Amino acid sequence: MILEIKSLTSGYGKMKILHNITANMNTGEVLSIVGPNGAGKTTLLNSITGNARIFSGRIIFEKSDITGRKPENMPYIGISYVPQLTNIFPTLTVEENLLVSAQILRDKNLIRERLEEVYSLFPILLERRRQKAGTLSGGERQMLAIARGLIQRPKLLLLDEPTAGLAPKMVSIISDKLIEIKKTNISIILVEQNLRVALDVGDRVSVIVSGRIVAEGKTSSFSIDDISKLFFANTKS
Repeated sequence: MILEIKSLTSGYGKMKILHNITANMNTGEVLSIVGPNGAGKTTLLNSITGNARIFSGRIIFEKSDITGRKPENMPYIGISYVPQLTNIFPTLTVEENLLVSAQILRDKNLIRERLEEVYSLFPILLERRRQKAGTLSGGERQMLAIARGLIQRPKLLLLDEPTAGLAPKMVSIISDKLIEIKKTNISIILVEQNLRVALDVGDRVSVIVSGRIVAEGKTSSFSIDDISKLFFANTKS
């Protein structure tokens, strides 16, 4: 087991967003987190990475308590976070973006090796490597953001809405790339509004509504209709 979340209540300031969340995941597993807007999905990622306030509960990563640890420490313990927004440096080139993320590696040969790995996964980034990131298409930006997380070769990769706002063709491409990443045995928590992507990529799914987990299990046990009904049945009016 790589991650355990025990009775977590968290939020921002005095506001509690998540309530008594308990979850866990095994090494190499993809856990999809789904729920309606405002359910607390991003807050869960922010709680793991030290960007949210923990009122109670514990977060255990590889048997070590990381509850409330500072966000800047996360890459050094093996956790990479790719937020939905502000996930690239638009004024830097594609390769400069990747090199910024790779600096924790320090070894130049290792950095070059990791660059080759992400370029192999995302060949378009190799073509665009000298292009300013801000001039990329939406889908290319998401590829770059994911590559920035992967170049550190994390043990746990946190992805927040990687297909949000993308055209259907690009959603399919990103989904296929996530399945490729899954084969490398990196553990992934995937927050995803697109239920088809969440079910196709994930091994298990947790459904969060109004800050609480209302259902969880193998993705093969759920349909899109099942999850949509859970959203409606558990959303407070």
